[in-house]
Amino acid sequence: MAFFRHEFLGRGKGSLSCGLFYLFWAICQKEEHTTVDEDLIIVTAPNESGRKFIKLLIYLKRPFAVLTNNLKEERALKKLGITQIIRIHTNNTDEWVVPEQRVGRIFIFENSLNLTCRYLQICRPWTSRPIYVITRGGNSPGIYRGLGANHIIHTRNSEVGFLLK
Repeated sequence: MAFFRHEFLGRGKGSLSCGLFYLFWAICQKEEHTTVDEDLIIVTAPNESGRKFIKLLIYLKRPFAVLTNNLKEERALKKLGITQIIRIHTNNTDEWVVPEQRVGRIFIFENSLNLTCRYLQICRPWTSRPIYVITRGGNSPGIYRGLGANHIIHTRNSEVGFLLK
């Protein structure tokens, strides 16, 4: 794999985007990734970027759960074949429970400023690992950082597989 990384990145041959490079790298690494006690990745997927990210997690056989706040989205996620779904009533703080499995990184794909802020309030106590907010909008990153996000990723396309590195 080091040879390919050197060919594509070191010498600058070809124009391979980060997302495509990561997908290529992930395919090469798929069989090598056999960690048994891996932390649970939490994802919100209210948009196409989030769903593509979930498909990559499924392909890589990473343990993950999808966080949602409504039944309609839960049904759509089940149609994608997702089995581990955490549905939370975002307005009722008494229902905010920590998942049983140890939580690792959290990836929140922005749908709205309000819902993203609420997810950050819910999820920050679950882990000390980084929380990523993936946004297409121009919302202030200071709001998200103040609520516990470690990284705010601004993107116009849906290639965010590099986040799993």
